[in-house]
Amino acid sequence: MAEKKNLLVLDTVTRRLASIVNHLGASSQYDHPSLSSTSRNDSYKHVHGDVPSHDVVWRVIASDTDSDKEFTDIIYEKAVGEGIAKININRPERRNAFRPNTVKELIRAFNDARHDSSIGVVILTGKGTKAFCSGGDQALRIADGYSDNKDIGSLNVLDLQVY
Repeated sequence: MAEKKNLLVLDTVTRRLASIVNHLGASSQYDHPSLSSTSRNDSYKHVHGDVPSHDVVWRVIASDTDSDKEFTDIIYEKAVGEGIAKININRPERRNAFRPNTVKELIRAFNDARHDSSIGVVILTGKGTKAFCSGGDQALRIADGYSDNKDIGSLNVLDLQVY
């Protein structure tokens, strides 16, 4: 009975390991004969085709089409013909901490990407090497939210509702 249970566990482990190896697309030097039962026919390349090797051309979107307000705290780009949008929080001097204007620009950029039928993926990242985003800019923190020093406005939790 114990031998049968051990074989069942070994079979389960082998199948799971084969699934991981197949998912990672390990090269043939790492393939193990016992893992060959998993077909390579369902690999990424078979399902999705060849991964393009050309350089992606990014087009900077200076402002959204609805308000025509220029983006100052973010860099919003779209890859030409790729279906990808990229939003960079562009405040590396503050470790990409957001302020009311940053949040408003993020909402505008995400809305633009959502309404663009050619976009299927949005990459959210931050400029610089020290932080993706450190959260809210504490220099602008007030009792009931954040207030921007440049008369851009204040922000509280109710402002974050996305339509």
